[in-house]
Amino acid sequence: MKEFAVYVEKVDWLFVFLFYFAHVVLLLMSVFTFGVVLRMVYDKVKRRAGDYSAFVLPLANISSSAVLVGLLGTVSGIINSAVVGYAKGFPVEQLVRYIVMSMTPTAIGIFVSIVALWTYNAVVGRAGDEE
Repeated sequence: MKEFAVYVEKVDWLFVFLFYFAHVVLLLMSVFTFGVVLRMVYDKVKRRAGDYSAFVLPLANISSSAVLVGLLGTVSGIINSAVVGYAKGFPVEQLVRYIVMSMTPTAIGIFVSIVALWTYNAVVGRAGDEE
């Protein structure tokens, strides 16, 4: 048991890093996606025709990879909570709270992916209307 606890202390930083790294990447993806949405709304209000062709590829990548980044955060959070809970002897209630908290990256990833997909469809549809 002591060897396992020493191993957990050595590797614990990696799982915590992956968990928060997933949050930061999802935040950057959502900032880009909502920036495109705001630019489209601003151009619509000002009745300007905007060229959004540069945003098609990043929006497609965000809509397909946001869920995977969220899943990475969730898996690392679950592994971290289970391993640390086993090594330090957490009660089950506290362990369940950590596992539920580690599900948030996937929920955020699904939300970002849906918004990016809607924005992608709007950009591609607008490009199709201009042709």
